[in-house]
Amino acid sequence: METLQIISLTPRADQRGRVYSLPVAALSFLDGIIAETHLAEILPGFIRGNHWHDNRWEVMLVAGEDSWQFYWSDSPDDTPQCREFAAGESVAILIPPYTPHAVKNTGSSSLWITAISNASYDGITIDTYNHELI
Repeated sequence: METLQIISLTPRADQRGRVYSLPVAALSFLDGIIAETHLAEILPGFIRGNHWHDNRWEVMLVAGEDSWQFYWSDSPDDTPQCREFAAGESVAILIPPYTPHAVKNTGSSSLWITAISNASYDGITIDTYNHELI
């Protein structure tokens, strides 16, 4: 069984700003299948997630100017864990099915997440289950 992985991202930067690449490990994790991608903003003090997926494999790219926290457990029955990230720290998080997860913006500016998964959301198939970690 796959376990959650956190990979640090190193940007390419110049006077225009930063560029982050999707790690090769993330594409392998998704078996090369990218069925859905979305960009989400988390305002200061707010949380996104607090759920798990039944069949969907997900990669989250998280980048922000401020501090943030990532919460997860290895299964819906396990005790939640938390990792804190410093201002400007950006990562790719590889999340297998049955892994509850949530992101909290503990900073004072917007936090941005790009989520990539191997299955698309169709509004009919139930694949996401609420699970309060924080």
